[in-house]
Amino acid sequence: MLSLLMPLFILTLGRKKPEVQAEIDRTSSTSPAVVERFGLFIIIVLGEVIVGVVQGVARHHDLSWLVGGTAALGMMIAIGIWWVYFDFVSHRSPIDKKAAISSWWYLHLPMTMSIAAAGAAVLNVIEHSGKHLPIEVSWLLVGALAIALTSIALLMRTIQIPKKHLRIYRRGSLVTLFSGIFIVLLGLFDLSMLTLLTVMNLFMFATVLYGFKVWIKTFGAEEISLS
Repeated sequence: MLSLLMPLFILTLGRKKPEVQAEIDRTSSTSPAVVERFGLFIIIVLGEVIVGVVQGVARHHDLSWLVGGTAALGMMIAIGIWWVYFDFVSHRSPIDKKAAISSWWYLHLPMTMSIAAAGAAVLNVIEHSGKHLPIEVSWLLVGALAIALTSIALLMRTIQIPKKHLRIYRRGSLVTLFSGIFIVLLGLFDLSMLTLLTVMNLFMFATVLYGFKVWIKTFGAEEISLS
């Protein structure tokens, strides 16, 4: 908690002391190397979901199509988060303003925590393959994925985007946010395990498709022009 509150305290102190503000201005810029390292960290955390899938399958002595299908759908959650983050946010530096930079740093915290929680949820989901899914596991799963998507949607508001791509990114932010909202609402229904995972992946797939469209219109177009 102290580590989270200390930067906010220093920013407040900088408003009163010019020498502190000068040091903040000198160190608050976010280099491309830092952005790249955040992307690498997200990949490492996504490994928690993969580990959850593997551990969940390992707890079944007799593998079946139901276990395999559940594991595949759980794996698609990790792939979907990876795809959306690296299509929308990765390799984009935050806007050169203190509020945007601070938001960019802090929004990665709930995102990484939710991915780790999704890994724990997927482990429990696969472990309960063929059984009724406990309500707490269901809420952990939908809540974790909803927070991850909401964090990505908010991160898209903090990154530097060329004006010609601003409109498509704003729409992408809304698509991602609404996908997160619809997913968390699934917790209100008593759905079977496979139905819940399938519908969640469908909402995720809508965001992935839009992320692919963003990539085509931004990075893809830039690569074609360079070639």
